[in-house]
Amino acid sequence: MSEINTLQEQIDAQFTAAARRAEVGRQEAAREQQDRDARLAKFDAVVELFCTIWRPRLELLRSRFAELVKVNPVIKPHNREATFSFVSERYKIELKFSAGPDYDIRNLVLEYDLQIIPVLIKFDSHSRLVQPLDNIDERAVADWLDERILGFVSTYVALQGDTFFLEHMAQSSAPT
Repeated sequence: MSEINTLQEQIDAQFTAAARRAEVGRQEAAREQQDRDARLAKFDAVVELFCTIWRPRLELLRSRFAELVKVNPVIKPHNREATFSFVSERYKIELKFSAGPDYDIRNLVLEYDLQIIPVLIKFDSHSRLVQPLDNIDERAVADWLDERILGFVSTYVALQGDTFFLEHMAQSSAPT
């Protein structure tokens, strides 16, 4: 009978150990979720600061292509994006800028995606800038956005040809 009692004690010990491990796991998961929530709150604060860099540049791009572009801003929890769809008889052009966190919510990830159909010229279709949430380099973010916008304008002008561009600029800057 003592063998059965010993066996029962061993079984009970394993159940007790498993219950302790499960509790430790639950506590650790709760801590990890609190840390994740804190990083998301920090990310949201960084994105709001980032909007002061992003918004005026994208508004300038929109205004320079006023009659030729439709802009679709999307604000989701912990993610921002703006898609520019350009009106063209010859091309389907979509330009998207987005900002979101990385998987661990330790970095701000900025992305630029340009799609042109049909593809008749070589162009930069994608770019990514990653900045640590604890140390955002505002100048690097502004420079990256400026370079992407200027690169897009250069690509757009190459697609349309210089004559189209000069005519469009004359129309958009004419006094009303």
